[in-house]
Amino acid sequence: MTAAPLHVLWLPSWYPIEENPLKGIFFQEQAQALHQVGIDIGIIYPEVRPLKDWRWAQGVKNHFQSSFSIENQIPTYRKHGWNLFPKMAKQQMRSWIVQAEALFKRYVAKQGKPALIHAHSVLWGGIAAKEISKKWNIPYLITEHFTGILKKKPFGTFLDDCWSRPYLSEAYRQASQVFSVGSALKDVVEHYAHRDVHVLPNFFDSDFFVLPKQQKQFVPFRFFCLAHLTANKNYPVLLKAFQLAYQKSPHICLEIGGEGELRGQLEQMARDYQIAPAVHFLGPLSRTEVLKAMHRAHAFVLPSNFETFGVVLIEALATGLPVIATRCGGPEDIVNNEVGILIPPNDPLALSQALKNIQTQINRYDPEKLRENAVSRFSRQVVTQKLIQFYRLTCSKGDHEYSRHL
Repeated sequence: MTAAPLHVLWLPSWYPIEENPLKGIFFQEQAQALHQVGIDIGIIYPEVRPLKDWRWAQGVKNHFQSSFSIENQIPTYRKHGWNLFPKMAKQQMRSWIVQAEALFKRYVAKQGKPALIHAHSVLWGGIAAKEISKKWNIPYLITEHFTGILKKKPFGTFLDDCWSRPYLSEAYRQASQVFSVGSALKDVVEHYAHRDVHVLPNFFDSDFFVLPKQQKQFVPFRFFCLAHLTANKNYPVLLKAFQLAYQKSPHICLEIGGEGELRGQLEQMARDYQIAPAVHFLGPLSRTEVLKAMHRAHAFVLPSNFETFGVVLIEALATGLPVIATRCGGPEDIVNNEVGILIPPNDPLALSQALKNIQTQINRYDPEKLRENAVSRFSRQVVTQKLIQFYRLTCSKGDHEYSRHL
């Protein structure tokens, strides 16, 4: 008799929604990867929109109703709501937990009781998973991704950190397993959790992010950066560094993919630095457009203040690009001398020198070897198998249901 598939329920703290389809897209892709290798996976997600985005049309579409759909062959239950407590984090947490529990009950009624719950980030998925676990006697795991945890300021203020710490610590401590996506984040989570934490990196689709088929010309030499246009990504330092490099080597250009509140300010900065003709803001990019931009580029750069991992770095390596990144938490697990250059954050001189070094030494980076480095450590197949081993280990520790059919 064939064993029933392992039944796992995912509880992400953020996830793609209609008006922001790229939000948490990597969670969606990872869930699909698990489904493809035979894991019986479902998802519940309380959508909590900021009140500042409320419009009548949005209010009609999202009025705290629940919905069920099959998304990419995965049963997905959603609550379409709003953040009614924008300045009261504790109330936000309680509301999120109530909504998650309601979705869980709907899920079990239709799909059966899962063998385990996998929450992504402790805020609020992990805390909600702890409450569900206690009431339903289901083991849960937490994978931490959140940059706010790496900063040791989950809500940006010391006061919030004080009240939130017991909730974070308890959720981590009671989990069957706790993972972080990088070593620096692991150290901070262990500070909260008072327990050992495993590093389990994010992965990428090695079947999609491939080497270009055509040989590239090296004039102009093209740098590519892909990230939200927000303060944490430190674009002003990148533009200043590029200005310094451009003064000495005018046959370079910079393509920037992504959107955000700083776009107008950054475009003005490029004009002020007199580099606007060589800096191209591409706006939000589809997955296919990202691949095309990487195939046009000769090197990738990510100047962030904080990163818990950096999926875009491994995607760039898989397409044969050497990478420049800051020592800001996650990139240290990805970038070494064989694949690129690590520099301190907030250092335009160091970044400018790294841009120059990559350009002048580009022949020392073999695209095939760059790709092999990424695939051997971070491919979907490699990371997914490690995760499934942890799932089975967790389930074997207790007499829990393995299938929604039991």
